[in-house]
Amino acid sequence: MTGDRPALTPCKYHRGTGIPWQHLRGRSHQALFAKSHPSHRLEWYCRQGCMRKTTMLTLRTIDAVFDRRWDDFVSRHPSGVIYHRSAWAQVIAATYGHTPLYIALEETRTGELAGAAPFFIVKSPLTGERVVSPPFATFCDPLVPPSGTADMAAFIFDRVPTARHIKMKLLDFKLDAPSEVLVSSSYVTHFIDLRPGLDELFNAFHVSSVRQRIRRAERNGITFRWGQSEADLRGFYRLHKGVRQRHGLPPQPYAFFKNMWIILGAAGLLNLGVVEHEGKLVAGSIVLKSGHTYHHEYSASEEASWKLCSNQKLLWEIIKTAHADGARYMDLGRSEMSNVSLIEYKERWQGKRLHLSYCTLPAPSVVANERNGSGLLKRSMEFLNRRMPGRLLEWEGRLIYPHRD
Repeated sequence: MTGDRPALTPCKYHRGTGIPWQHLRGRSHQALFAKSHPSHRLEWYCRQGCMRKTTMLTLRTIDAVFDRRWDDFVSRHPSGVIYHRSAWAQVIAATYGHTPLYIALEETRTGELAGAAPFFIVKSPLTGERVVSPPFATFCDPLVPPSGTADMAAFIFDRVPTARHIKMKLLDFKLDAPSEVLVSSSYVTHFIDLRPGLDELFNAFHVSSVRQRIRRAERNGITFRWGQSEADLRGFYRLHKGVRQRHGLPPQPYAFFKNMWIILGAAGLLNLGVVEHEGKLVAGSIVLKSGHTYHHEYSASEEASWKLCSNQKLLWEIIKTAHADGARYMDLGRSEMSNVSLIEYKERWQGKRLHLSYCTLPAPSVVANERNGSGLLKRSMEFLNRRMPGRLLEWEGRLIYPHRD
């Protein structure tokens, strides 16, 4: 699934040494290593028995929007997700004005891409200048061989010498990274395996928390449809603002969702699922699509509709559509590890828990500040936000989200 690594093929000289092909393919990240050269060229060598050069690779920045090689590579890569794609870069740049820094590992002789790592330069008078994984992505692992991480970091700091740190959002922390890398915060996400048949999927769900509630929603007159207009998007945003206020958090600006609607929608990477009761929109979810994965990322509902089982109906209809489209996985989105009830709910849908690691290189002081900020100040802001007028809370969101990632 998303933890797979691209296979590095043994060189033609190595095949005659008697070392089993399966051994090399299964341990590609150990069987090969990178040797740094000037101008950030990497020469890949076999570790075992063969010191002949296999491939010359060069780190370089590219314009992912206009260079088709980027999206072509991401779409073929087993770990490529929506946040790697150039369309997400357009959404972030259009909404917040951050500068993309998309790094490609290019085969020098053929010009083909052998790796891709999307980043953004975030400049803020409040939080400083830093280089981060695509903002507001749940995870976005660099699609480069693990042993190339240190060279990639050096490449970034060469080009952005004023950056205080590099921040990466990883689904599985398996990088061969410098010892200075620190885990700044940890979350989990959940993936539902959609490869079984639809009946088998449904029967595996928790009886009372999921299956019975889906049937109850249908008896309660809850209906599902896919959003078709910006009026549907505005209806979803109304619900989103309510959810954020209940949690003591400001909402993302409406422009963020409208840019997703326009840019990702035009690329066929977004759907808006909505459920209604008696003609009123009571729940909705923005579904992001890429490759074989659907991301149930932004969902919201009216609290009064919970007893009608609107959320169960919403997710089940999205799962059915994803299954019919041939998707292999449904990502249920990020959860804080302290949110036990939400984690249990997702696992009752047969979601497999996967850990997220948000890593910072190399500034320990930044990590300490982030951790300190999650204490008394965070709780105080949540208290105030729950009691703040809606328009003022929306203004707060427009003010602070350009400084966050």
